Amino acid sequence: MTAAPGNVQQVWSDEDLSSEILSRLPVKSVIRCRCVCKAWRALISHPVFVKKYTSRHTKSKSSFRLLLPTFPLRSVDYEAPGIEVVFREHYYPVSLPKPESRLDIYGSCHGLICLAIDDYTIVLWNPSTGESNLLPEPTLETYKSDENFYGFGYDSTTQDYKIVRGDDFEIFPEFYFEVFSLKTGSWRQHPLVGPTFELASLDYGFGGYGQGFLTNEALHWVDLSYDVANNSGL
Repeated sequence: MTAAPGNVQQVWSDEDLSSEILSRLPVKSVIRCRCVCKAWRALISHPVFVKKYTSRHTKSKSSFRLLLPTFPLRSVDYEAPGIEVVFREHYYPVSLPKPESRLDIYGSCHGLICLAIDDYTIVLWNPSTGESNLLPEPTLETYKSDENFYGFGYDSTTQDYKIVRGDDFEIFPEFYFEVFSLKTGSWRQHPLVGPTFELASLDYGFGGYGQGFLTNEALHWVDLSYDVANNSGL
């Protein structure tokens, strides 16, 4: 319990106090704290804590790195001067279900990375903790077509991370999105609300076919955007 101005008492729960203390620690210390007890492990793994921790530490001076879609995953320090960037690589140990397969990066948000293996297997990876989460397969059979496009973002209204998948497979009379919720651990289908369109066939090099770009909690593709909070296409 802490005293506030005007003799108003502010009550802190044990979980709030733990979250406040842990969010101020260096990432290596936080990883070690996950082994203290189940309650701390659940707290540190929760998306709300991840967002809080990332928001707090991105305000401080940090080194920015460019993640490369290679196996094993590696990054380079693009702030390094001149030729030094070649010699400042960092390799990340990550457990993948299909080692040595083609790897794409479908997006990043609050320190979490969305990876795709051979286009069809999706993994969420936390490079700070080294944990990875293999997602269940999408519900529509067209997820194995070559016209898939994906995006990864955060919905602050539900405090949930979401993966959006769509395709321009022509056997369906309506265009459908599939949205994976990290909170529920499942996919849901959402018909496109709006005019018909044709997605530009662009390969962005450092991502998969039609990777969405996240701005203000909305994913954007060429000729298309998707609001992760309202589950609507524009």
